Amino acid sequence: MSLYTRCFHAWGIEPQLLKTVEELSELQKAIARYLIKKSLGRDQSVTKDADFWNVNDLTNDIVEEIVDCEIMLNQLKEYFDENVYAQYRTEKLIKLQSLLKESEN
Repeated sequence: MSLYTRCFHAWGIEPQLLKTVEELSELQKAIARYLIKKSLGRDQSVTKDADFWNVNDLTNDIVEEIVDCEIMLNQLKEYFDENVYAQYRTEKLIKLQSLLKESEN
């Protein structure tokens, strides 16, 4: 039994779905903090916490949250039909490639 399947046996689908929402929210917040820093610079009215504005820390926070999201999404991919996932993924990548070609012309 895979690690991901063991998670569903231990905790069930609903808690894992909630955890996925939580991890996606944390990624969203990490990206927002990064964008605030890049677009506004340090704003003392937002926070006086110097670590909040450290660009390296902000970048690392994003990477860490991506990993957390990836783990949760991989669990969901394994729980739900991987063939349907693969089909949608292929369709979306073809569309992305088409959009990229259009923008390069």
